[in-house]
Amino acid sequence: MNVSPADGGDITSEQFTSNPTTYPEEITCSESYVLLAVPNQASGYQFDHWGGALTGNANPASITPVTPMSVTAYFVIDTDEDGDGFTANGGDCDDNDATIHPGAIEICGDEIDQDCDGSDLPCGDGPSAPTGVSASDGTPSGMVRVTWNAAAGAASYDVYRADMPAWTGTAPKRIASSVTGL
Repeated sequence: MNVSPADGGDITSEQFTSNPTTYPEEITCSESYVLLAVPNQASGYQFDHWGGALTGNANPASITPVTPMSVTAYFVIDTDEDGDGFTANGGDCDDNDATIHPGAIEICGDEIDQDCDGSDLPCGDGPSAPTGVSASDGTPSGMVRVTWNAAAGAASYDVYRADMPAWTGTAPKRIASSVTGL
């Protein structure tokens, strides 16, 4: 048995008469063992995976040696690189972006998995456009009153103003966002 890195942790088992104190350690046996990788948490290590004759990241893990074989427990330092409270080993699928972590608000259709569930949230059909849109001619102060009938399912609207004539190519300017109650 071995551990990597050397100060990353230990391997223990209830079947051992004494736990290894140095690695690599040879154990002669012919029965099944349940191995437990114990990380050196004081140094920030977390168990990552098994290597050699035992693979995967189940911990504890069972092995029945039939010939001489090697097993290594691999440990990694688990730090939160972006300060969002989640680490890569704790499920953070992009530990360089604090807006991406388990439980983050998912933005549909942007091809980014913000909540680390394995996929982007697909966008559903949004509410239809409002009906009965009308605007006043304006006042001497330049104010224009815009009214409409809200579509079912619309919680609010963003209001944009386009410079005229429209063919000038300038982008519309948002003049109000999340407008409700009109």
